[in-house]
Amino acid sequence: MQSATRLMTVAVLDGDETLWQETRSTLEGQTTEEWQSLVVQNTPDRSEALEEDVKTVVLRQAKRQELSLCWKRAIRFALSRWEGQDLSKRYLVFVRPGVLFGQEALKRFLEKLDREPEIGMLGATVCAASQEQDSDERRVYTFSPTILSAGQALNRFRRPIHLLQGRDRKELVSPMVWFAPAPHAFIVRAAELSTPEMAEWLDERSILPCSPEHLLAVLTATGTLSERLDDAAIWWPASLSLDRGKSSLEMYRCFRIAESAMDNGWWRLRHFPWLFIRMLYGWLLFIVSPKQWPQTLDYWKQRFVAYRWHYRFRAQSIGASKRRSWFTPLVGADKI
Repeated sequence: MQSATRLMTVAVLDGDETLWQETRSTLEGQTTEEWQSLVVQNTPDRSEALEEDVKTVVLRQAKRQELSLCWKRAIRFALSRWEGQDLSKRYLVFVRPGVLFGQEALKRFLEKLDREPEIGMLGATVCAASQEQDSDERRVYTFSPTILSAGQALNRFRRPIHLLQGRDRKELVSPMVWFAPAPHAFIVRAAELSTPEMAEWLDERSILPCSPEHLLAVLTATGTLSERLDDAAIWWPASLSLDRGKSSLEMYRCFRIAESAMDNGWWRLRHFPWLFIRMLYGWLLFIVSPKQWPQTLDYWKQRFVAYRWHYRFRAQSIGASKRRSWFTPLVGADKI
């Protein structure tokens, strides 16, 4: 087995092996060699097995599993590779297959986190890349400065808003706005994933949901400081779908689940009027949208599970310093 490096990219493949090969080719062109890829292949029945090499570790599922279990297995495996080492100097990059990295993206991620140890999570600006074919019928990407996503911002009601929408840009200078990186590719300090609450969240026997979006929500809810590094841009192929409305809704639901997991009585008492109105609005949508019933019921089930988990593990998991505020204020909001 290969020796672990300081930085490990983590990806779960669910039928998108071709997209991962594009991402892998950009990783091979990085100016730093302190990286390694961990890939969970969740399609054993209808895809070719990926080959391991010096820079790639592949975990193959014997049978198709839920994506939540795949992510939990990948994160726990990555942390086990660094057992006994200083996790504050080890990093995990969660990658969505299809993302294209700049040549110095990982290097700048490392430099930023090494220079500022208080930062636990770092994101990047996602720009558009157009795909073409050259004379040899090879795919060639043209990188443009068009920004697709600069992360997720939450308003005072913890509703995800886009950083690029003109109407919402005025709210970014408010201290009541919180920030989370774009889920396409973001880096997390390994020490933030080894806390007691994260250990329970990542337990394969637990039915708590796990995905990059859920990790963003949970880490933000537990007080992890996050920033965006603009000079480490990544690209997303324009041919692939990027439904901003759907991604915002998914991020909103993930933050609500994390909110239930980190809930406390004082917060509910202070926000009771808004919570009551939001509950009535949720029931109204539930009644008028029968097609959304299965998805809504599953979402409330996940919130209930997270809520029960909080009351079981809150005493030993969540310290007083992390109960002071739910979410980390947006860093440098006045500069956006």
